[in-house]
Amino acid sequence: ECHGCLGGVWTSGMLSFVIDAAKPGLNAEITAKLDALGAKMTDYRKSDDSHYVYDVEGMKYLLETLFDELKIDYVYHSRVVAVEKDSNNRVRAIVTE
Repeated sequence: ECHGCLGGVWTSGMLSFVIDAAKPGLNAEITAKLDALGAKMTDYRKSDDSHYVYDVEGMKYLLETLFDELKIDYVYHSRVVAVEKDSNNRVRAIVTE
């Protein structure tokens, strides 16, 4: 992550709006976990339940917690600048700055 948090525009960009929140899968999991954290900002939802507004700091906390639970490493204030691939064209390593 080039900024000091996970989430891209959802966090460092302060978008704070999940479009298509009613879709099953990752969006539903994230909004349910944000609800459990008390990070839902308003009761605003479109009549079809497709949009969700959240507290940016809650999203930052949630994403770090999910990464930590899954034992995914992350590095802040860096960018991927190169990729090393094996003979099957699969990523073996990345280079960050």
